[in-house]
Amino acid sequence: FTLNNNVTTVFGGRRDFGGTSDLTLAGGVTLHSTVGTGQVVNLDVNDPDTVVTMAGVISGGGNFIVPTKRGVGTLVWAGNNTFDVRDTITGSGGGSGQTDGIRVEGGVLRVAHSNALGTSGTANVHIRADLTLGAVLEIDGSSSAVNLPVSRNIVPYYADNYVSFGLYGRNS
Repeated sequence: FTLNNNVTTVFGGRRDFGGTSDLTLAGGVTLHSTVGTGQVVNLDVNDPDTVVTMAGVISGGGNFIVPTKRGVGTLVWAGNNTFDVRDTITGSGGGSGQTDGIRVEGGVLRVAHSNALGTSGTANVHIRADLTLGAVLEIDGSSSAVNLPVSRNIVPYYADNYVSFGLYGRNS
């Protein structure tokens, strides 16, 4: 399916009596972009018990897209992704100046493949490092080794002016 720019997509799973709240998207996902810069694709997982896995290839983007993980749940990128993200930094310092690349504003973005963060261009992965929303980038090497490409820079930003800190998780 296609995720359009400047639109919020809310993912959720089905809860059953066994406690399962997972949703797996096994097919490919295309990040659609019209010409422009810094077009945000919000990926919201709002339930802390929900794990949404994008297991197929995420493609597209065309150097215009800023995929943004929001909400307190977990989003897993497990595919051999080929998407391209906006790779220009619009300012310096923390927070609002660092808006391009990939953003983790809340919950967990778990990467379970070496190309989960895409392969095209050089881009930053911005992780909201204050504890307000609990943003975490989790590297999951439990199934196979995950070696992040050198073209992806991990950059914490502090929306609360460095008052509180959070950041990385590892599962291997």
